Amino acid sequence: MGRAPLGRVRRPARRASAASPRRPTAEPSIAAGRVPTAALSPRSPEALPPLAAVSLPRPRPRRDPAPPAREDSEKKIVLSFDAGSTDRGAAEILDALRGRGIRTTVFLTGQFIRRYPELARQIAADGHEVGNHTFDHPHLTTYAVDARQRTRPGVTEDLLRRELERTAAIYREVTGRDMAPLWRAPYGEENAEILGWAQSLGYRHVSWTHGAGRNMDSLDWVSDPESPRYRTSDRVISRILAAARPGNIILMHLGSEREDPVADHLPRLLDTLSSEGYRFSTASELIASGAAPR
Repeated sequence: MGRAPLGRVRRPARRASAASPRRPTAEPSIAAGRVPTAALSPRSPEALPPLAAVSLPRPRPRRDPAPPAREDSEKKIVLSFDAGSTDRGAAEILDALRGRGIRTTVFLTGQFIRRYPELARQIAADGHEVGNHTFDHPHLTTYAVDARQRTRPGVTEDLLRRELERTAAIYREVTGRDMAPLWRAPYGEENAEILGWAQSLGYRHVSWTHGAGRNMDSLDWVSDPESPRYRTSDRVISRILAAARPGNIILMHLGSEREDPVADHLPRLLDTLSSEGYRFSTASELIASGAAPR
């Protein structure tokens, strides 16, 4: 959607309407060059309370102004998956995607690859685009403590480099392939400084779509039924279907500790979106079309 037109001379400026469309968003372009793969030892940041210890919502993705997207007659959508800890439900999710010929973008941590090398190889063999989700899934900002995106004490450019490089190295070792030059910050915690560090290594950040009434974080990671953010798996799917729009990037997880697995309901999401004319895309394809948020 384009910008609202400027007021003409001698005409009073129009008031902003609550229904005014949001400006489109985009990330900086992918830096050229090969992603480094040296395997180095990790260094943990200064200890702070874990995310589960506070009740703050996940941070909103940063939204920056961008040129209008190119015309695209296809209804592209990205069903992206993060994989960091458990493989519970992962096989079922991959089966549902494979059975429908859907290729998407999966962000893997190094720890997940090390624990589940066969799953990593299956993801690669199925033709999914694989991005970097860091090695240890650390908190990078203080958002979990103070709801501010300040770089967390102990988080440095060197630490982020090791997190990304170790993950890229173990993925190549396990699969014989290179990761895409994409990454997603753990917990959605990032700021301009952190994004700049990653960009210098050749990585472009890919978040999920966030807008008024269209937060495409599926909340499938909330496993405690007592949490105010918990939704049944059926409700998780219904919420995504109600909010989905062309150009969206949906955030889901490749495995969870939920007693009500979202994986069992994934076929309904895939089949309904397909019946509505959506074409499942990778993050890189969506970015190339000029339609993706950062």
